[in-house]
Amino acid sequence: MDSNFLVAHFYDDESVEAVPSFWFKGKKLCAWPKNKALVGKCIISKHKPNDKEFKYLSARILYNNIETLERARKIADIAKYKSDFSLTDDETVKEVQRPSSRSSSTNSMPLFDYFDNENDDVYSPSPSLKNNKKSDSKRNLGWSPSPKKMKIKTQQQSVIGQSSSAKQKLTFNEELLNNDQLLGSPLKKTTYSSQKRSNELQNLRHNSASTLSTSLELNKDTECLNQILRNLTFLKYEIKQVLSNQVIIMQRLETTENILEQNPVRLDRQQNGIDLSNCPLPINNIIDLTTLEDKISGDQDFKNQLVAELSFIGGKNVKLVVKRIMSKLFSDSLLSNYSYTGKKGKDKFSILSVCSVVFDAVKKQQKFKNIQLNEIEEVIKYILAQAPFNFKRLEAKQNKTM
Repeated sequence: MDSNFLVAHFYDDESVEAVPSFWFKGKKLCAWPKNKALVGKCIISKHKPNDKEFKYLSARILYNNIETLERARKIADIAKYKSDFSLTDDETVKEVQRPSSRSSSTNSMPLFDYFDNENDDVYSPSPSLKNNKKSDSKRNLGWSPSPKKMKIKTQQQSVIGQSSSAKQKLTFNEELLNNDQLLGSPLKKTTYSSQKRSNELQNLRHNSASTLSTSLELNKDTECLNQILRNLTFLKYEIKQVLSNQVIIMQRLETTENILEQNPVRLDRQQNGIDLSNCPLPINNIIDLTTLEDKISGDQDFKNQLVAELSFIGGKNVKLVVKRIMSKLFSDSLLSNYSYTGKKGKDKFSILSVCSVVFDAVKKQQKFKNIQLNEIEEVIKYILAQAPFNFKRLEAKQNKTM
């Protein structure tokens, strides 16, 4: 892995950055971290690019093979303000501006004459330098000057060297000014373009922020609308439920009115009550049961009144209604002597007239008018089968209390 750095120019945002050399993929793509907060850390640590943390941007190499990151960043800073950047120009500037050492020889430095001519600013080698070179060549052929002449010569050379260095600095500064005038001040142009680019970026950020705010407002509006629609749907369902309940209540009221119209006996049953003095309910012996059977079989009005009286005994289901009617009419001590079909030597309950009264009382109720007779029959059989056990539990409880 290459440990050097390079200066890259990114086309997307026209920026110049110093990056590790191995971040470049080919000559037109450069890796760049997706997380902006980790850019500096990745460059310093020379993090190896990967598809998860990096993306590739279009770029070009301005200068390559830079040993240190500090030098690469200095070059990148210079490149930000020079559209025609090259390292050779930068290095030349540094070499010209570097002061000459006092111990360096001035014989090898060229001397120039500066002419204050407005039309023609020309640098020409000094003729004294040419003569000095010729005399030096002559002196080298076995000639040695005297110490006094040697001292004067060294003083002249130092003066000539200082004047030549001053001339070089002056001419270099004037060349820079002339180049700026000829190129139309590229530094000003680059500064103007950078300001224009910054203004465009600010406008872009402002537009993106405004679009983001409008999108957030639209999202809030859509959420409010969705909530309103959900509430309206819920209210619609609740209104339908209320209407259906009202219909059910109206139907029940109508059925109640019909029952009251068909059974006027119930309204005045306190004035014309059923005479059960000879057979008080619940019946617990055979004599009272025989008396009740005679009244039911001999008097149809008495039967109808008894059926109407028992029809007002309600319950959630058939089993509960039949059980309440049987407990109102009979005691467990009497029912323990009967079975529905007369099995096990017991009397038949199905041949009694009061059995038909139980069926008619259940069928007279509106919600059980369509019920099958065998369902009522099964409930009566179950009550008769459980009567002996209920009677024994009642006797055991009475014995404990005594």
